[in-house]
Amino acid sequence: MNMQNNHGLWKEFRREYQCWQDIKQRCRNPNNKYFKDYGGRGISICKEWENDFCQFVKDMSKRPEGMSIDRIDNDKGYNKENCRWATRTQQSRNTRLTNKDTAGIYFQDGKFVAQITVSHRTIKIGSFENLEDAKHARSEAVNRYWINNEPAKARGTLLKNNKSGFTGVYLNKRYNHWTAYYGGQGNRKHIGCFKSKEEAAEARKNWMKAHGITDEC
Repeated sequence: MNMQNNHGLWKEFRREYQCWQDIKQRCRNPNNKYFKDYGGRGISICKEWENDFCQFVKDMSKRPEGMSIDRIDNDKGYNKENCRWATRTQQSRNTRLTNKDTAGIYFQDGKFVAQITVSHRTIKIGSFENLEDAKHARSEAVNRYWINNEPAKARGTLLKNNKSGFTGVYLNKRYNHWTAYYGGQGNRKHIGCFKSKEEAAEARKNWMKAHGITDEC
């Protein structure tokens, strides 16, 4: 099926075709930003679908409104037996991480999402490119809300589990770099990754200055 040369087919199956292309990029292209979470950890697209969009549509049918493709077993690849069209809620429940190291973290739309429940209210901490960053952010929230029983940290102060000595800077142990960020629950801005905590702190300071920010957060 040549989608580019058949306008009618492109119009009818545009969303399915884009989905199919996205799957291949995540699984096969090391330069894709989500590759490490898919192809990088062994998630592949089956041979029947790899170069045959017709077979993909035959097996999956048209995408229902409000749904996207979901792998039933998140440790297995994309194939007829392991894929379905699902809502965001279904996918969120299906991809929620359950071991004690990653409680309060789930994988959604190519990112790790951290959240915490305080007084029967779920607070989204933020979305992160890798698991280590999500775990660190949730650890900060646990310290703030559960251990210290604080509604929010005071501006300009360090959280008690901050080991860098700089606000908004922490060591990502998995990737062995220092991460700089600005913001708190739900609106965290990732500034960058650096070889030293001093570089991260300086980059954060310059970022705040460039954005006209004078208050710490």
